[in-house]
Amino acid sequence: MLRFCMKLLAGHCVLLLAAGCVMPYKTPEIDPVGATFPGINDFLHHEQSVNVLSIHGMCTHDEAWVDKTVNRIDSNLAGYTAVSRQRLPVPGIELFETSFADSSGNTRLRNYALVWSPLTAAGKKSLCYDSGSTTPSCIDPGQLNQRKRGSINNAVKSTLMNDCLSDVVLYLGHDGSRIREAFRASIDAIASRNQQAAPLVLISESLGSKILADSILQDAANQDARRDFLRSTEQVFMAANQLPLIELSEDNKKRTDSTAWMMLLDTILTAQTGGKPSAQVVAFTDPNDLLSYELRNRRFTSADVIVSNDKTWFWALERPDTAPTGYLNNEQVW
Repeated sequence: MLRFCMKLLAGHCVLLLAAGCVMPYKTPEIDPVGATFPGINDFLHHEQSVNVLSIHGMCTHDEAWVDKTVNRIDSNLAGYTAVSRQRLPVPGIELFETSFADSSGNTRLRNYALVWSPLTAAGKKSLCYDSGSTTPSCIDPGQLNQRKRGSINNAVKSTLMNDCLSDVVLYLGHDGSRIREAFRASIDAIASRNQQAAPLVLISESLGSKILADSILQDAANQDARRDFLRSTEQVFMAANQLPLIELSEDNKKRTDSTAWMMLLDTILTAQTGGKPSAQVVAFTDPNDLLSYELRNRRFTSADVIVSNDKTWFWALERPDTAPTGYLNNEQVW
């Protein structure tokens, strides 16, 4: 009898688990309702060539992230294939150029993937003594903390705090100027390879949006080639928007009702005639992502796309480590 009751209970548990696992925005919602915007495919239909600049956010990234990004673009572009990749020389940063050709062998799209994790790697290693499991920034098991810690607490401490949020702290500190200078050098390297104007699509993740905007807005040298290249931006896709939170660190007098991205569009992308920027900003947000905020800025053409990156268990919890890092793994986002 006891064995029968145990089996019955186990069956009910399975049903409860299945019923308690939901993705409220498996089908994305767009705000404002009815908003439309082009994707990379649309630009390729109307232009001879297109450039894509991909910038990762917080957490350690390497060339595997480039592989994933390239594979996603490749699988979502009918009739185009990645044909070559080369690393461009930029001190401190790994910058990769991947070329995509059409069925006739003509290069139509170039993806520039900017990997800036090497610039914060040394700082993050100082936290390995209090990580309970290996992460991309703490790969030596001998350096790890052996204290007993709950598995969820350990995942949040080791990954979300020590490998991810540490990037924000490092950037807002003394490392910020060095990171911005490397970003500017990367844009210069890309601009030097694109003498002829082509539409530019920016795909930025979380902290990467802030760094790029700051790098250009705080550019004392005011390089014309760099600004001319960025003026070709037609579309901005933000995978997680941390700007409202990060910009709380700035002097209150310098804050405006615009995010750094809006200021970037206003000062860099506005046409020479002084008209409104033609670029659109699309921000992807998972409401369960503790580190992302909706854009909610209608000064320029923009849209918030509400998505679910992972399952919500018992309508109470989505994994706090996958929610902020799952946007470019999300098929609906692509």
